Amino acid sequence: MMTFFAKHKTEKGFSLIELLVVIAIIGILATILSANFNKSKDKATNKALRSELREVQLALELYKAQNGEYPGVPNTACRQTGSDYLSASSRDCGVIAYIGDDSNNDFIPEFIGSLPTHQDSRNSNCDIEYIVADDASWYKLTAIRCLAGVDDEEDDDAIQPENEFARCIYNSPLSDCSHCDSGYVADADFYESVAVYSVGGQCR
Repeated sequence: MMTFFAKHKTEKGFSLIELLVVIAIIGILATILSANFNKSKDKATNKALRSELREVQLALELYKAQNGEYPGVPNTACRQTGSDYLSASSRDCGVIAYIGDDSNNDFIPEFIGSLPTHQDSRNSNCDIEYIVADDASWYKLTAIRCLAGVDDEEDDDAIQPENEFARCIYNSPLSDCSHCDSGYVADADFYESVAVYSVGGQCR
């Protein structure tokens, strides 16, 4: 019995150094897992944004099929005027829908339940802009700098010129988008952005 107690008292627990090493390893693993989790969330959010833009595009085409033109923009201070178009964005319009005349807006909810906004993105620079021709014959809907976790034009999620969601077609006989040159393609305004548009709106 005495031998047992004497042997038991000589056993040692973990040293302080060993505990610190274990804590450090756990911290490193947690950092790696957190980074991978955030990347996965970015990719999921980016995929959802593309899907939402496609839904709005279908709703816009349905609206035109029934009304003969694309919907306008709010007749409020958030509306911007261009040389041959009107525009509005989710940041400028706030709680007001940026597509459709706010005084008589049947685009929402008759054709779509809600619109994507910059608040849906994990990219803090995001803004979603709708541009429509003065005669409502064409439109362009662009989620500007809304892709999250895209560090440069070489990233897996970065938009490339040949992508269907590219802001404009670069170096293609199908389009003469003079501003969409190699420098623009390498800019975050291009590779972090996704767009849908009708014929006539692709170069806006």
